[in-house]
Amino acid sequence: MRFTLHGAHLVDATMDVERGNVVVDGAQIQAIEQSDSQETQIVDATDSIILPGFIEVHTHGGGGFNLHTTDVEEIDSYRHWIPATGVTSFLVTVVGTPNALPEEQLQTAVAAIEQARQHLCEPGAEPVGIFLEGPYISVKKRGAHHRSGCVFLTKKRLNIF
Repeated sequence: MRFTLHGAHLVDATMDVERGNVVVDGAQIQAIEQSDSQETQIVDATDSIILPGFIEVHTHGGGGFNLHTTDVEEIDSYRHWIPATGVTSFLVTVVGTPNALPEEQLQTAVAAIEQARQHLCEPGAEPVGIFLEGPYISVKKRGAHHRSGCVFLTKKRLNIF
């Protein structure tokens, strides 16, 4: 379906247009225009502000969903919840915990990312990668991480995929 969001206040890092139009075709923005477009269905957006979605680069979950999981559907449910907060893409944060390695969490995150890529036209934020927050942290630079949660990275652990 092709339509134009008409008369909205458009803001991004490079522009601030008081009244502009956004032409949308399917799930993609096709054009940003300041002139009127007569070729599509018009949606009045004069009382709206349109800006790019946020990119969440460090999240452990939210909305009752936990990203420290071995359940792909948990990440998928988070992916469908998070756009309500303005986030359109995110990194799945994987963290090590004492006496537990995150290999299964990493494999789950990769599977969730691959699954989401097959459904990009459906509503939901896009998981675009993984933020690996341990356990492969130097004991000397571990910050708030417990010493027992720090693991030395070996070639064998690096080849889990």
